[in-house]
Amino acid sequence: MAVQRYTKGTSWAATNHYLLVGYTGESQAYGNVYSSTQRVISASFKYTRDGKDVIGWQTSRAKQSGCSWSVGTKARKSITDSLGWNDPVTKFRYDFGTIHPSVC
Repeated sequence: MAVQRYTKGTSWAATNHYLLVGYTGESQAYGNVYSSTQRVISASFKYTRDGKDVIGWQTSRAKQSGCSWSVGTKARKSITDSLGWNDPVTKFRYDFGTIHPSVC
């Protein structure tokens, strides 16, 4: 089992390659302030093979209530790996959406 985790403050995206047959991706946005110019409001991931989406973007969005932000629902998706000897490699892509912290 190989887990890779990418973070921006408390928000994160992760991929887990298990038993050489599949992947599970997860992400969660916390609405956290990452720097003086960035509040993380979304955390997304997708898997590609040979430049084509195996699954499209899966996104967790932080919840906003007035000027307050709270953790979003976790995004999660599993896929089967490509099992052929010469098949294209499956790649994990992630992205974090941000806004300025003063935005309400």
